[in-house]
Amino acid sequence: MTKSKKLPKNYSAAKTELLQLKTNLAENQYEVDELEDLIDRAKLLIEFCQNKLRELEVKIDKNINI
Repeated sequence: MTKSKKLPKNYSAAKTELLQLKTNLAENQYEVDELEDLIDRAKLLIEFCQNKLRELEVKIDKNINI
C-alpha cells in the first residue's frame, strides 16, 4: 500500500499530516509534478478526519439520548 492510500493511525496523526502538507504547500516545497498525489493524500486525510468526527458525533448522540 502506498502512502497516499495508507490510512493514518488516528485523528491526531491525520491532522498533523494535513497541517504539514499545508505548511509545505505554503512554502512551495513541492514540485508541480507532486501536486496531484498530494491533493489525493489531502483528500483522503480530510475524509478520514470527517469520518472520525461523524463517528464521535453518533456516539455522543447515543449516550445523550439514553
